[in-house]
Amino acid sequence: MPDTTVNTQVIQDAVRLACRAPSLHNSQPWQWVAADGSLQLFIDRSRVMNRPDRWGREAIVSCGAVLDHLRVAMAAAGWKSNVDRFPDPNHRDHVASVDFIPMDFVHRRVPSSRRRHSLTTDGPASHGRAT
Repeated sequence: MPDTTVNTQVIQDAVRLACRAPSLHNSQPWQWVAADGSLQLFIDRSRVMNRPDRWGREAIVSCGAVLDHLRVAMAAAGWKSNVDRFPDPNHRDHVASVDFIPMDFVHRRVPSSRRRHSLTTDGPASHGRAT
């Protein structure tokens, strides 16, 4: 039997990296659930900031960022992510369902999301560079 199941540690590491994604006021309004060899991404409504994001649009954008970071981290580990966006029309908080297949060719580039960056303009020396 070919080894086509992702190691749990690989998924945990990828989720850990993905959760460094930017979000509105660093609210991280997402929740990951692992089930049956796939990951489910949900909006965590308890973390949505109602005043600046009344309609939840920024929470959806934040979930898109964390999903993109996950795909990059899994690709770096040698896995292609198959993403089904909004898989359950009756559950509006279910943003995506993700499963994985091994990649034939892997770019061995470390994702830049391993190190969190912030842009600063704290004086003439910074010039908006990542710190």
